[in-house]
Amino acid sequence: MNKKLLTAAVVLLAAGAVLLGIGTAIDRNRNDSILDLGAILQNDDQGENQAGDHQEPAFPGDNAVSDDGSASDDAAVSGENAAQLALDPFSNVALSVIAADVRFEEGEAYGLRYQLHPDELVLQAEVEGENLYFSTQAKEGAALSGDWEVVVTIPRDARLADVSVATVSGDITLSDRTMETLDLGTTSGAVEASAVTAGEIQVASTSGDIHIDDLSARSVNAASTSGAVSLTGTADSLNLGTTSGACTFSGDLTGTGNVGTVSGDIDIAVPDAGVEASSLGEITWNGRDQGPSFHRAGDGPALTLGSVSGDICITTK
Repeated sequence: MNKKLLTAAVVLLAAGAVLLGIGTAIDRNRNDSILDLGAILQNDDQGENQAGDHQEPAFPGDNAVSDDGSASDDAAVSGENAAQLALDPFSNVALSVIAADVRFEEGEAYGLRYQLHPDELVLQAEVEGENLYFSTQAKEGAALSGDWEVVVTIPRDARLADVSVATVSGDITLSDRTMETLDLGTTSGAVEASAVTAGEIQVASTSGDIHIDDLSARSVNAASTSGAVSLTGTADSLNLGTTSGACTFSGDLTGTGNVGTVSGDIDIAVPDAGVEASSLGEITWNGRDQGPSFHRAGDGPALTLGSVSGDICITTK
């Protein structure tokens, strides 16, 4: 084996190891609405609610009231598949929708409003104990498109524990929130978040971009197949992975970071850190070309970066 082939083999093995580590880090049971995101994401198979047996819609119980304040068992669907509900307080959120965008907003009280495609059926919309549940299913054979939304309203001083949101084509938007765990997943929608504080953040997408600014978390795991992953903030541990999308992180890393792509570029800017990087693309450290591999010892954070053909840019402050 000549030197060039040996270098290529080493780079492929290194990139594969990084991607496998990222896939393992974000391997967990996700909402049934998310499609399988492939080897990088290692998610469970798509559940029955998306394409399996048809289920009749289930409407909210006595804890949900219509916007005129009266109790209603069928308030979840009114007019053109739209409703505005006042809800009991909750600390956990589990949302699973198909075509609608999901966003969180600040308000005077807990609430939920939605406008859905006529063929997207509401299966559940209620608060049970400390948990808000909202899920939908498409009518058999329906093709959902258009601008639709689900909006969760939470008082400013309310504290959240576990937040899980899954969409198929809808975007997910979240800002200025503190919680224990944040789990966001979409197939083709985008994820936009800012000023998010959590113990654990997990985000997955197939073709949608992932963009989170000003995050603060103990662990962050984010992956996309063809979408870009762009994060800023502070993390103890960081795992990012894409197939063809770019991976970008700028901020403070206090522990370990693993970033891997197949053909996407990697751009990392952190304080002084130890680095192990390999790629058949160009590797630069503080603007200087480093060849197909780069090693730099450090006493602080440790970065492992790998790509098959993407460029790697490392900036240490």
